[in-house]
Amino acid sequence: MKTLRKILISLFLLLTVVFISLYFYVKANGRQVVLKVLNAGLSQPATIEDVEFVFPFGLSLKNLKIEKFFEVKELDVQCGFPLLGKDGYNIASLRFISPRLFLQKNEEGEFSLLPVLKKENPVPAAPPSENAQPLAEVSEPALPLGSLFSQKFDGVAINALEIRNGELEFHDASNPSFKFSLKQVGGWVRNFHYPFKPLRTAYAFAAVMNPQNTVFQNNQLKASGWVDFYRKGMNGKIRMTDPDGKEVLIADLDGENNDLTVLGKVNFKNMQAAKPDKEKDFSVEDMLFTALQSSDIDINMDFKIRTKFDDFELSRISFSGKVGYDGQGGMIKNREIAPAAPSAPPEENKAE
Repeated sequence: MKTLRKILISLFLLLTVVFISLYFYVKANGRQVVLKVLNAGLSQPATIEDVEFVFPFGLSLKNLKIEKFFEVKELDVQCGFPLLGKDGYNIASLRFISPRLFLQKNEEGEFSLLPVLKKENPVPAAPPSENAQPLAEVSEPALPLGSLFSQKFDGVAINALEIRNGELEFHDASNPSFKFSLKQVGGWVRNFHYPFKPLRTAYAFAAVMNPQNTVFQNNQLKASGWVDFYRKGMNGKIRMTDPDGKEVLIADLDGENNDLTVLGKVNFKNMQAAKPDKEKDFSVEDMLFTALQSSDIDINMDFKIRTKFDDFELSRISFSGKVGYDGQGGMIKNREIAPAAPSAPPEENKAE
């Protein structure tokens, strides 16, 4: 019994010395080490105010900023044991307090991250010749979302992720006047793996929408459910309420084997009247944007969308109910909208 007690006391003292050593090491060198790692893989400068050790195997980063991309007031990382497993890095928990993310859509219509990751093995520039003409400066294209983890990344397993009081800003390069943001973002994710594995990743989020000059401004958005990224399936719910707490959008998402079905209902009242553009074909986008810009119109619409999990688009939507003007002052009811057929190519001029 005495031997066991001595062993336990020795282990306790050893662990105490280890954790105290880690605390002072992180306090003295943590900020420099983290900055060195970040700046080695980022093209945009990163700054950190302070780094602290968090018991038992964690770090707390204060005021982390990556220019033109991301900033967070506090980022708490708790590593799992072992840190490096068969699935890559093992993260027990991630907690973001007051994060801010900048997302952009490029002119080709693809969602992308701003160019923050350094390119691998850059080709050295050729020495300038005496008669060389100066080249016009070309901006670096944005980094596609899919390549975020593609640079010598073994993988990561995150058991729990939490976001408190976050913010997302969206910019459209093809439409600079369009502004969209999510405020007061809060939520959690459980059991996420990359590369994807056949498992269900549970999630729940809430945010306040702020798309300017639309009926969605200051509406609260809530989403919850699970996603299987490997099998391309999901089951989730989306609820949107106006500032008075009334539900204006309800949607249920159900997907399996890359086939995704969205069933929902939209209910807007007292919208501002807008004249539809008669020169354009009536499409899904025209109907939605005309409705969003109208007033004194009540929209009560049930809709159904069939699309793909990995390529979500409003290519075909069926709906019923009062959904807007038909261009003649009447209301459209029980109609299905599909993309307009492509026009036939002009015939070549024939010799008489």
